[in-house]
Amino acid sequence: MRTSCTALCVSLAALAVASPATAQQSETCLTCHQDALFFRNIEGGDRFVVTREMHETSMHGAFGFGCTTCHQGVAFPHTAEMPAASCVPCHSNVAAVYVTSRHGFAAEHGNHSAPTCASCHGDHDI
Repeated sequence: MRTSCTALCVSLAALAVASPATAQQSETCLTCHQDALFFRNIEGGDRFVVTREMHETSMHGAFGFGCTTCHQGVAFPHTAEMPAASCVPCHSNVAAVYVTSRHGFAAEHGNHSAPTCASCHGDHDI
């Protein structure tokens, strides 16, 4: 039952968020982010490369979520320093468990090696 409710909630959220404007916004992001050359001089720059195929075949892309669904408050063009993507708006129940876990405790106390959502679940491929 819980799985069915979760699936229904995610489906309804996708309908509310997915729109032609969301698709257009993602196209704007992909203008730069699908080109690895933009990030060739940045250490670990390949983590910023997101192709259209990567986005469309990810779980979030399949539901029609655009880039700013997770990367909230980002305008085009953006600066190099950006806030981390947030999973909390859609996954608050899991986030509540995380903050009480050993991983959350470590992150809260400044351990930069503490696992985040993306450490286990990936980032642009989910």
